[in-house]
Amino acid sequence: MLTTRPIKRVFTFGCSFTDYYWSTWAEIIALDLDADLYNYGRSGAGNTYIANTVAQADAVYKFNEDDLVIVEWTNVCREDRWRGNDWVTPGNIFTQGEYDDTYVRQWADPVGYLIRDFGSIHLTKGLLENKNCQFHMLQMVEILEQIDQQGRRGFNKGGAYLKLSEMYKETIKFLKPSFFTVLWEDNIYANKIIPDTKFYNGNFSDGHPTPFEHLKYLKTVFPKHTFKSSTLDTVTNAENFLRNFLKEKSKKQFAIYELSSEELKQIKERTKIKQSLNLQKI
Repeated sequence: MLTTRPIKRVFTFGCSFTDYYWSTWAEIIALDLDADLYNYGRSGAGNTYIANTVAQADAVYKFNEDDLVIVEWTNVCREDRWRGNDWVTPGNIFTQGEYDDTYVRQWADPVGYLIRDFGSIHLTKGLLENKNCQFHMLQMVEILEQIDQQGRRGFNKGGAYLKLSEMYKETIKFLKPSFFTVLWEDNIYANKIIPDTKFYNGNFSDGHPTPFEHLKYLKTVFPKHTFKSSTLDTVTNAENFLRNFLKEKSKKQFAIYELSSEELKQIKERTKIKQSLNLQKI
């Protein structure tokens, strides 16, 4: 079940699958439950950032029985760092532009990232279990199977990997199936990128779920929850606007981040399903 009792606040955490240029699962849930939304998602965020914002949100807002907390963990091969006055969240360590090649070759160890992040996941689960709130944990990709979202490269499943899998098996069981598994059968290129490229005249594709795909994911991982017809209508309207807008733009080749600030604002406003409240965080 998504919820077993009424709630007043929804807290969501994750990467760009939680907060993006258009609306996501976070807004759909808050709208359907008629609850205030506190969306801490951030594009490029890794699990270090995600775990930190869960702790910060609890320190400020004091999770309680009136809350639903949902954490979407991302792939482990990301490095988040605080620098200056903000977090640096460049995404996948093997494709980002913040850390140079020498650093990546010397220090980027996928199993090491797995060790680090399952410690964070386990501790976060323990925190939430002691808050009397309702909570769930999602995955962008199958964390134990896929190193990153760019390809299908897996882990070397020996030694530390096997020990880790056994050590955290109860925590691992708690994770819902990933977006990549539910939506694209763990092959984003064949089942997402290629079809989208064809639909958009060969000029556009984006590796993030659309509003309708977010809804499909929620229906799959929370099959006992019945979404209101008004929620379904709102998601459909957001989906139709997004696809029509991008279809019109795809007369020329482009990427989503290359659109003007005004165009991106228009997408955000016209696909808005539920407004997040202002957040207190570092």
